[in-house]
Amino acid sequence: MRSVFCKSWLSGLVLLVAGCLAGCAGHVAFEGEPAWYSRSSGFYLTSRGRVFYGIGVAAGTGSSTLLRATADNRARQQMAKILERYLVALAHNSPLMGKYAKEEQEQLTGRLRQRALERAVISDHWIDPHKRLSALCEMHMDALKEVIRTDAAMGSALRSELMAAADALHARLSQNFQADHQ
Repeated sequence: MRSVFCKSWLSGLVLLVAGCLAGCAGHVAFEGEPAWYSRSSGFYLTSRGRVFYGIGVAAGTGSSTLLRATADNRARQQMAKILERYLVALAHNSPLMGKYAKEEQEQLTGRLRQRALERAVISDHWIDPHKRLSALCEMHMDALKEVIRTDAAMGSALRSELMAAADALHARLSQNFQADHQ
């Protein structure tokens, strides 16, 4: 009996020490964990191309439906922030956009962000070992470019300029973002 107690106590101690060391070492992948889980909301170049990620997390013991809705809403909120950052940078880098009043620039970026958010989708969920639910909201660059391309209120010269700069800006933000988050 004493031998069983000692073995289970020792096993528990080993797991505790391993858990502490893993916590200090940074992120430790779990079996079946999706690649996006260890990232934060941002700009990424993946095997499927240029994407925007919004990641939301929810925890609790309540309804699983409420938990999922909370994680999804938080992921969408993160996506809105990422798109806002991207569109403001895109407008800021545009010589033609400088001809518009600040109010008009804000209206344009707000409209593009709203239309882009309509194309962003919750594409995955993950429950971590601590029972926290993470949701991935993603949008591919092609979807954002389609929003820009089909914006009827924007002049054709500005549309062409934004379309031409879109990939290069994403690449730059992706590199800067990943360097800042490593």
